[in-house]
Amino acid sequence: MKISIITPTYNSLKTIQSTLEQIAKAFTGAQYEIIYGMVRTYQGDKIKTMEFYHHDFLLNRMINHPGCFVTKALYDQIGVFDTKYKSSADYDWMKRALDAGAVFTPVYEPLANVRLGGMSASNQGFRETLKLQYDWGRVSRSRYLAYTFRSHIGDIYHRLRRDR
Repeated sequence: MKISIITPTYNSLKTIQSTLEQIAKAFTGAQYEIIYGMVRTYQGDKIKTMEFYHHDFLLNRMINHPGCFVTKALYDQIGVFDTKYKSSADYDWMKRALDAGAVFTPVYEPLANVRLGGMSASNQGFRETLKLQYDWGRVSRSRYLAYTFRSHIGDIYHRLRRDR
């Protein structure tokens, strides 16, 4: 069974070898499997966080996709990312994998290193994720509208502050 990588990034060959060994050890042999683990987040040359979100809470919070490894059969079954999402295509894809009965295998070790930044950290990314959670029935309409409005106010505030 082949395992294909979603999007992990590494900073050394030793990390890649160690990660691949951990993945091979964790692999259960399930046809539709996502092996995932902790992600180190760097700010400059320093580790800022080491995060792990368990798949049992996927509908409330996305697991750390840079630390995910996925069987090719799962991609063949549910397809690739839906590009109508600019920021949350990975989250939508993970929900589809969950709905398809994919086996989620946690590894309680760091599997990827990432740097801060990117669309997911933006208010636009937040709103897109919130919309998915609303569509899935995980967020009430009032909470969805309130947080969406609040994030737009935040965008205006930051734009005004930047333009001073």
